[in-house]
Amino acid sequence: MTGEVLTAGIGSGTRDVLEICQEIELSCAELYHYFAELFKNDRATLLFWRKAAMEVENHAKRFALIMKLRRQNIVQSIHLDAVEAEITQIYVKSFVDKLMQYPPSQEEAIVKAFKLETKLSFLHLENIVTFADPSFEKSLTAIAQSDRKYMKPLIEAYMKLKNSSSQGM
Repeated sequence: MTGEVLTAGIGSGTRDVLEICQEIELSCAELYHYFAELFKNDRATLLFWRKAAMEVENHAKRFALIMKLRRQNIVQSIHLDAVEAEITQIYVKSFVDKLMQYPPSQEEAIVKAFKLETKLSFLHLENIVTFADPSFEKSLTAIAQSDRKYMKPLIEAYMKLKNSSSQGM
């Protein structure tokens, strides 16, 4: 698969799988910016969602970088079915549209975001890209480990909600 560009043909023509992943990340960022605006009267919540949106935008930028690196034969292979990526993109777009049409409460927003992030974990770069040079692989792993830190506040908020709802029963 060296140098091969995986593409999907659903919807509007043939597209690069990494481009689809980038668009999925941007849809998530759009959702988190929406949540920030929705809950802007609570400063802590506003900052929570803004930070999440910026982290996800950084993930999208990494997909753009990987697309450039692939053109330079630094990427050995991509382990993601392009059709699966496009189906996931359709799901995410529908999910985001529905949440924008029917605004959630703060608690529902946390639960929905947690479930979305969990569902999309297979799209993390370290799961789908193999580099020709091991030093790039090590760099990606280091970035991925620091990336997981952005999930920590979301996981903590989700667990807090889950614990408070189970104690209230």
